Amino acid sequence: MHMLRSLFFIGLFCLATRPCYGLEITVRPTATVDAVSITLGDIADFDAKSETARALATKIVAQAGQPGQDITLEAAALIQQLVSSLALPADILWSGAAQVKVHRNGITIGPDKIQQILDEYFASHSADLPAAEIRYIVDDLPIPFVLPAGDLKWEIFPSDPNIIGSSRFSLIFTVDGKVRKNMSLPGHFEAMAPVAVASVQMAKGTILAPQHVTMVNKDITQIKAPCLDAAELLGKIVTKTLRSGAVIELSAVQSPPLIKKGEVVKIIFNKGHIFLSTTGIAKADGAKDQMIRVQNINSNKILHCRVSAAGLVEVSL
Repeated sequence: MHMLRSLFFIGLFCLATRPCYGLEITVRPTATVDAVSITLGDIADFDAKSETARALATKIVAQAGQPGQDITLEAAALIQQLVSSLALPADILWSGAAQVKVHRNGITIGPDKIQQILDEYFASHSADLPAAEIRYIVDDLPIPFVLPAGDLKWEIFPSDPNIIGSSRFSLIFTVDGKVRKNMSLPGHFEAMAPVAVASVQMAKGTILAPQHVTMVNKDITQIKAPCLDAAELLGKIVTKTLRSGAVIELSAVQSPPLIKKGEVVKIIFNKGHIFLSTTGIAKADGAKDQMIRVQNINSNKILHCRVSAAGLVEVSL
C-alpha cells in the first residue's frame, strides 16, 4: 500500500515525459529539527548543489510541534503549496516518502536534573554555608518538562539571603538568552555534620573535659547553636544540667571566670596613650571581655570594667 502511495505521489508531481531533470528533490520519511519552523531542507535531500537548491532548502513548509513532540506532514500538500506559491523551474523531479514524521528536539528537565542544579549551587556557595553535608529536599517535585533545544542556562534565588534559612528557591531557565521556565521549589534543608554531645550526664557547673564530650553526626538545621569542634568546649562550664546524649549547644556553656567576686583586682584607666592604674574589688565573677562592676578602693566608687586577664580589668575614659 505504501509503495502504491509513493508511486502515486511521484506520478502527481513529476513530468514523466521528460527524459532528464535539472534537480531531483527527495522527501525523507523522518526528520529532526531544533527550531519552531520546518524548512524544505530539513525534510528533503537535493541531488545537486545549485543556487536553486540552496534557495529552496530555506523555504518554510510548516511549523514544528512543541519541544520533544512529533508531527506528521503530508508531502503532497507541502509540495503543492511550494509549486503554487513559487515560480519553480519545470525540470524539478519530486520523489520520496508520502509522509514525513518530524521530531522537534528539546531538553528534558526532571527531578534528577533539578536536584543536580541545587547541589551544584550549594557547592559553589560552600563558603557561605556551614561545614556540613548539605542537601535541600524539594517537598513538591515538578513533573518532567521539555524546553526548546539551545544554550540552556539557569539562575537560582534563595528565599533567605542566608541560604541555609531558605524555605524555597526560585529557579529560572533560559534558552539562548530567553526565559523559558520560571518555577518555585518549596522544601527543607538537611545539613549533616559531627556535633558535640554529652558522653555522660552532667550537672550545672561541670567543667568540660575530653571524657565529657563526643562527636555525633546530626542534622544541624535542627540545632540553634551547634558546636562543630569539641576542642572549643574544653575548659568551659556547663550552665544547665545535660543528660547523656544531649547536644551541647554553645549557648549552654560559658568560659570560666578570670576574676572571682570579692577578688582584689588591678584597674587600668585608658585614655588615648595615657594609662593610669589603681586597685579595686570585683563585685561579680567575670570571664574574659565581660563587663563587671568593680569598686575603686581609693574612692569607693563603682566602675564598670572590662575583664582583660586574670586579676586585671580596664576602664576606657
